[in-house]
Amino acid sequence: TVKTMADREKIKAFVQDVLGCGCSEEVFAHIEAGPDIVENIGCTRISVGGRLLIFVFYDLGPTFVEDKLIPVLKDGTKERDEFGYNRFRLVLASRDPALKAAAERAFAGSGFADDRAHLHVVGPDAVAFLRRS
Repeated sequence: TVKTMADREKIKAFVQDVLGCGCSEEVFAHIEAGPDIVENIGCTRISVGGRLLIFVFYDLGPTFVEDKLIPVLKDGTKERDEFGYNRFRLVLASRDPALKAAAERAFAGSGFADDRAHLHVVGPDAVAFLRRS
């Protein structure tokens, strides 16, 4: 659970401004965020109003896209569907343009890229506040 109002506002700003989510205001009344493990990799898991599920991954190794992207997408979309979320957003924090291009290609060909699953590759600075939480 998000500890402070400042943390809640940072997550809300991230979801709206960085990810471009147009969620209604009442969705942001209940936000949960914290560390999690998906496919044996540490990440931050965020649930916004029981409608939006976000996995944020940092410090991506050179084989993340080829070894882990599809299993992570599978896990995220499965959780989205099983628990009734409207959307799943996978966020990869990286400055590497090659990783971004490879991730986008893999996502597009994954079979999980639908109108309810989205991939975002952002700079590490955009998610640094999550790592301090």
